[in-house]
Amino acid sequence: MNQTAQPEAPGPGGLESTLRRHVDQLTYLPASVSVAVKFIELGTDLDAGPVEYEKTISSDPALGTKILALANSSWYGVRNEVTTVLQAVTLLGLANIRTLAIGYCMAGLHNHLRIPKENAKQYWQASLCKGVAAKCIAHAMDARRADEAFLCGLFQDIALPLVHSVAPGSLSSILQDPACSVDYQLGREREAFGVDHVEVGRWIGAKLELPEAYVDAIGFHHDPGCIAKFVESDAVATAIQVASLFPHVPDRWSTTDVKKLSEFLRESGPGEFKDHEKFLVTVQTEFDTLYGYFEPGQSPELRLPDLMADVCEEIADSTMRMHLQVRELMDEAAKTGRLVQNLVTEHERVVDESRIDALTGVLTRAGFLTEADRIVHSAGRRAIPFAVLYCDIDDFKEVNDTHGHHFGDFVLRELCSRISERVRKTDVFGRLGGDEFVLVLSDIEKARVCAVVDAIMRSVRDEPFVKGKVAVKKTVSVGALYMPGSRTAYDITALLKQADMLMYEAKRSGPGKMCVGLWRAMTAVEPA
Repeated sequence: MNQTAQPEAPGPGGLESTLRRHVDQLTYLPASVSVAVKFIELGTDLDAGPVEYEKTISSDPALGTKILALANSSWYGVRNEVTTVLQAVTLLGLANIRTLAIGYCMAGLHNHLRIPKENAKQYWQASLCKGVAAKCIAHAMDARRADEAFLCGLFQDIALPLVHSVAPGSLSSILQDPACSVDYQLGREREAFGVDHVEVGRWIGAKLELPEAYVDAIGFHHDPGCIAKFVESDAVATAIQVASLFPHVPDRWSTTDVKKLSEFLRESGPGEFKDHEKFLVTVQTEFDTLYGYFEPGQSPELRLPDLMADVCEEIADSTMRMHLQVRELMDEAAKTGRLVQNLVTEHERVVDESRIDALTGVLTRAGFLTEADRIVHSAGRRAIPFAVLYCDIDDFKEVNDTHGHHFGDFVLRELCSRISERVRKTDVFGRLGGDEFVLVLSDIEKARVCAVVDAIMRSVRDEPFVKGKVAVKKTVSVGALYMPGSRTAYDITALLKQADMLMYEAKRSGPGKMCVGLWRAMTAVEPA
């Protein structure tokens, strides 16, 4: 990713392309984000203990220094200086360490973008506040989900610093407008950039391989209908909606959103927070405490009760001061259960022998159907385009009859090797049986699908299969079914059936052909 802010493009199309390019160029994880993702994984590992946490913290020297400083702070009053990260982890507790460490790491992501320090601080304060607000709501409804809700709030607006680095002037004019509600803001972003920060956030979440639960929180936090549909916990769903109504910058809060928050808490909030004033003071107190860990000796600019009073007539100047003790905050966090959920990431694929084809090393039918169903289900939920390829070796029986099954097995293994070299690790590749192979290419445009199919066909057609003194030239017929981005519930069996029909359509045109289908419209074409 580029490290400095880029000049603003002349129109929304140019800005959208620039944003997409910035995300696509993020070919590695900044160290801070890598550490944050590791802490998310540790939260779901029931066997993870202080030693695993110590190893993760020690991989980031800056993080280790901050954790040690906190453990040696005057609050804990330890007699002997805490000199190792392992001692600090034991003192603070695993749940507290996760919350603090992930917070530090996300601050590191803001700094990674190299936007002006003042702006980075504003976005960081706003993100931290959203995380605290979500945690307070979830803790009141289901304390076990408080950590999960905190992360959902913290990650919501992960795209805003990136958008700022690309178009600082345009974004600031939108965020600084006190009359600009969330809905109006998203519309203005789409007009200015061709895309809003929610969509860009989904790109980033997928690129950084965040767990699906947090990608959903990023991609749907301004869509209550989708939140209710995809977030299984009522406590987390409510927390996400509350956090989404908090300001994106510390000193601007739309009157419309303030009223929405007040009404939402009154109608759907937990009993102790039906009163929005009490809720804001609680959030402010916990925010101040947590902020003090990240920025020792500094006071945050965000003052929620005062800000709400300035923009909403329903809130009078409040003299309420709620001073929660740090020990109380840490004790509550220590009792919070580990995050309990199934984290499935795009780069993980845990398979056993029954799911791997012993001859070719690719997925078996059962293994392919499991992985492919996950991919197409996720694509349907997020409206991501994908393609299903059905490949068959032309006249393969002739190879076995002429040169024997031993040579035929060699051809199958070599074919799989050539195909694997021309697809991405995130694509799903399997053998249905015999000489029939299938692939699912996710998040791909139609033109790119044709290019991939052509590359596969050329790799088979242009290079003979040579073993000893035997050299055989073969071709493959390919049926390619392309599904443009659409929120649809796909059935992998039905998709394979259509792709199979396309493959036979290609065979009727002669060996070494491909047939591309868009939904049910089929067209036989020659390979490029």
